[in-house]
Amino acid sequence: MRLRSVVARLREDRGQALVMAIGITMVLALAGASLIAYSTSNERASYRSRASHDAYQLAVSGIENAVSQLASATPDALDDYTFFSAMSASSKTGTFDTGETVTWAGVLWDDNPTNTTNPGGSYQYTGSPNDYYIPNLRWRIASTSIVPNPNGAGTINRTVTADVRLRPTTQQTRDEASWEYIYSWKTGDPDGCDMELPNNPNVNSSFYVAGNLCLDNNSSIVGPLPGKPQVKVVIKGNAILLKNGNDLGTPARPLTSIHVDGTAAAPKGCKFFSNPYHKPCTAVDHVRPNSVSPGPTIPPPVAQFDDWYYVASPGPAYPCDPALSSGAYPDFSDPDGARNASKGTLSLASYGAFSCKTLQGELTWDPAANTVKVGGTLFWDGNLELDTANTQITYSGVAAIYLTGWFRMRQTKLCSVFQGGNCDADAWNTDANMFFVAVEGMNNWSQCTGCGALLESSAVFQGALYSDHSMGFQNNSFIQGPMVAKEELIQNSFTFSYIPPNVKVPFGAPGNTITTWELTPPTNFTG
Repeated sequence: MRLRSVVARLREDRGQALVMAIGITMVLALAGASLIAYSTSNERASYRSRASHDAYQLAVSGIENAVSQLASATPDALDDYTFFSAMSASSKTGTFDTGETVTWAGVLWDDNPTNTTNPGGSYQYTGSPNDYYIPNLRWRIASTSIVPNPNGAGTINRTVTADVRLRPTTQQTRDEASWEYIYSWKTGDPDGCDMELPNNPNVNSSFYVAGNLCLDNNSSIVGPLPGKPQVKVVIKGNAILLKNGNDLGTPARPLTSIHVDGTAAAPKGCKFFSNPYHKPCTAVDHVRPNSVSPGPTIPPPVAQFDDWYYVASPGPAYPCDPALSSGAYPDFSDPDGARNASKGTLSLASYGAFSCKTLQGELTWDPAANTVKVGGTLFWDGNLELDTANTQITYSGVAAIYLTGWFRMRQTKLCSVFQGGNCDADAWNTDANMFFVAVEGMNNWSQCTGCGALLESSAVFQGALYSDHSMGFQNNSFIQGPMVAKEELIQNSFTFSYIPPNVKVPFGAPGNTITTWELTPPTNFTG
């Protein structure tokens, strides 16, 4: 009995072991099959991931091809909204022996919210509505790649987009003749003098006066010295020389040209001292050479404060870029979103060293070296003041800054190049260094009521000024460069130096039409 029981138990144990062995074998077989399936799946996923990555890189190469095509265009063709649509399909397609293809295209957008097509937003650009509109252009490039599916039939497609913003070239060809002059558009002053030079001997700047020009005390406008720029005078009204010492050109230094149209109702012309009016004006009237009429009619430039508020960079819409800037720089943003001078007064003297930069513009201030570097078109929703106690500040770069408020200089010298403590009139290269200031607002200073700009107390400025109102100049101040205002109000002694022949101006110069562009690096990649 005992032996039979042992044998039975052995048979039972052997049966259980066999069952377990079979079970383990089946488990191992299933695991192996799963492992093979998992490995195959991973391999397929890896192939697809690699193919998707290749498709992305191929689509990026399409973006690069599009940018390369833009870069090969002439600067005046970059804002042609038909640039890509006019190309043949083959010019926008890349095909490879491996079966991969990439195609690209571009659409030109305008992000200036003052546009009339989609006010407050962007729209597809089809050209500026007028010469005074400032577009904010960017090419939206889209590139689609197609690569074979490594796991079978079909393809893998990837579309990548990027923005390429257009930046106006630093200097544009000047298309406003007004920037050749000290320009005054005032007419109809009750005292008969729309523009006055009360006490400025030997002024040698070109003048354009829409009304009557009066010279008083010992003021004269004299012609150029040999080798110096032309001195042209255009007076659409009358020329009134109130004192015996007044001249419009002298025998030794006649003007380059002079036009005196006289008043429309009674074409008077020129009046010297107590003499009667003459027309044309001659040496009898202390006018040399003889005047010619009619003179050219030159409208004042239009300053696009509305557009530049949204487009300027740095400006309210495009403040300083922290990635490009340094130091405690001024905040150009405008939280209230209104052009109302809410930012107050920007005074460089109150700042330490800083650099405010964007992809399109720059304002960099170094108080230790007394240097300012500028670039692009800037907009400050407020005032700009330079009052640094006879400090000589050297600026470099080409820029225009728009102000909602006023501009004031006092005891400060701002020049591109200095010689002997003053601006070097001969060494100024306006193609490399030109600083425009455009002023919309005004202030009622005691020295100048209703003025948008005031230079006083030996202020010195080498650049260009525009004001929607009058400008005031006094107390031994000096300016070299063109100016446009309702009226230039002169008190005490003030020096107007000759105006360089500005063939080009900053792209932000009031009244200038942007005609040439350059590319910025692609940004905002998606896909």
